[in-house]
Amino acid sequence: MPRAVSQPLRHSPVRRLLCVLVLACLGVMASVPSASAATQWELDPTFGAAGSLVLPADHAVYEVRSAADGGFWVLGVREDVVTSRPMVGKVSADGVPDPGFGSGGFSLDLTNVGRATDIVELSDGDLLVSIDVSAGGMRTWRLAPDGSARVSWGTAGVLTVGDPSYRAELLALTPDGNVIIAGERHTGGPVSYISTARLDVAAEALDPAFGIGGVRDSDSSVSNTFGTAGPAALLVAPDGSITIAYQYFSLYVERYLPDGTFNTSFAGDGTVVDPTGLDPVAQGFSLDAGGTLSYAHEFAISDPEDPQGVIVKGIGGDGTAQPGYGVAGAAAREIETIENDSLSVTGHARLPDGSSLVTGGIWGSVDNSAFSVRMTPEGTVDTTHGFDGVAAMPTAPLVTDGI
Repeated sequence: MPRAVSQPLRHSPVRRLLCVLVLACLGVMASVPSASAATQWELDPTFGAAGSLVLPADHAVYEVRSAADGGFWVLGVREDVVTSRPMVGKVSADGVPDPGFGSGGFSLDLTNVGRATDIVELSDGDLLVSIDVSAGGMRTWRLAPDGSARVSWGTAGVLTVGDPSYRAELLALTPDGNVIIAGERHTGGPVSYISTARLDVAAEALDPAFGIGGVRDSDSSVSNTFGTAGPAALLVAPDGSITIAYQYFSLYVERYLPDGTFNTSFAGDGTVVDPTGLDPVAQGFSLDAGGTLSYAHEFAISDPEDPQGVIVKGIGGDGTAQPGYGVAGAAAREIETIENDSLSVTGHARLPDGSSLVTGGIWGSVDNSAFSVRMTPEGTVDTTHGFDGVAAMPTAPLVTDGI
């Protein structure tokens, strides 16, 4: 019988807007420690205007993705007094909107409501963007490299697959050039399922060889009582296997074979459960060539006086704790905060050398700050990063969200 868990509210539009409304390129400068025992970040003056790119006020950005050419994709909505339209922007590596993309660097879908949530670059150079629309089916928006809609794709450039109970939030390319869509399926009541679908790009349809009719649902049901459910991560390995993660009270990681059945070489039944607790929200999932999954979250706290900090975890390809990493596959760094401060992890990346970089924010009664922590490939704090492994940047209102 499926296990019932719940899902918290995802990052609010306000918080995401504050996090990426100013796209900033940061460098860490070793200096004397501040009162918070961390050195300062410096903005890279070669990026944008003095290190920042400020987007138009009506462009609410929810996600930032790396582009193949070294630039960035920004994803979200253009808001007006009536509705919100999906928006994709292209930013060059030096922090300038690409004038050759869309209109002034931005492309808008004026025929649909909802928000752009993820993007993949297809083998022919086209772009495929997921559009999250509540109870609107799994929608993908196809753009040419210049940001114009491929009107032959679906209806006026937007293809909808699955029935209206489905929604699309994350995308990933498969080794054969098709696309995995991750989202959720609403049942009409308080319970939903995290759904994964395989889209046959050439056929513009779900692949019937995947799951049931092209879709498979998560093993555990998800409660909508506390807000909108959704997948935390979607990753596809070079062998075509699929890793999906979702969370509330515990983090659930499921790994499927390319046909959508459970990969039983992962933890014996294809599922790992990490009892993270209610508050820590896992971020920045990455998968290396050996199948090791890594991610980060903040400490679980039950009292305002409890210590706060970050934890990086690794799960090996067999579903057990990453051997030789930290203590039982986890590395932790406490970060000094003052009373009533709230610390959150907002991003994590496992770097090519095996080290990890974690970003986050501290929201206080006096001011806010952003921070980064670096861990070595062995799961110890990299004390060469900032001051004793932590670098900080006072922010007002800039905080980090993703890396």
